[in-house]
Amino acid sequence: MIEELKPCPFCGEEGFLEKRELPDRPGAIRFFVCCRNGACHLKVETSLYSEEERAIAAWNMRTDPTRAALVKALKEIRDDGMDARTCMVVATNVLEDAGEL
Repeated sequence: MIEELKPCPFCGEEGFLEKRELPDRPGAIRFFVCCRNGACHLKVETSLYSEEERAIAAWNMRTDPTRAALVKALKEIRDDGMDARTCMVVATNVLEDAGEL
């Protein structure tokens, strides 16, 4: 069973499993995971792997779901133009939900 992709640790958006045929080896398929958010400032992706499961495991190993959830919540607040107090309340709620406070 293939495990679920965790969110991007930098923007909080979901990861996306891609496959690519190697140009110098016709028929040789490799898998990688990247951030689905085209505006993610780091444009992160894993290395190429011969198995889907290994690409997903590599992506998930470096993901901190608490940080990703916090970053996503803060970006939504910023985009909605909320004030600093509301921002602190939302950040506190995210950290409490994750058991970090």
